[in-house]
Amino acid sequence: MNNGDTEPKKTVISEVLDVLSDHAELLSLEWRYESRQAGRRLAAIGTALILGLTAFLLLQVALVYGLMVAGLNVGWSSLLLAVVYVIAGAIVWQIFGRRDVRAGRPFEATRQQLPESKEWIQKLFS
Repeated sequence: MNNGDTEPKKTVISEVLDVLSDHAELLSLEWRYESRQAGRRLAAIGTALILGLTAFLLLQVALVYGLMVAGLNVGWSSLLLAVVYVIAGAIVWQIFGRRDVRAGRPFEATRQQLPESKEWIQKLFS
């Protein structure tokens, strides 16, 4: 009595579920990547902010010492240390504060695959 009609439906449903599973896996992978990148950017921003504030404070101390006693070693050494902190902050921001251009836009693969899969599913059921 079985005409075999259930087998093609199982195959179609199985294929649709496989496509949806692939999309979920791709989304999960991209989510983990974007989370890590956001964490790195936040850490870089925090580090650059702390180093920048430290440089500002040291520059202020250096300016005060430099103005109070022109040529005093403490003032010039504070100024030199502040410059080192500014350079370190700029390097940290340059290395870790930007998104890798090779990665493309966030969730790019999902954006490309979703319309194709939607079209494929619509063709499958029409």
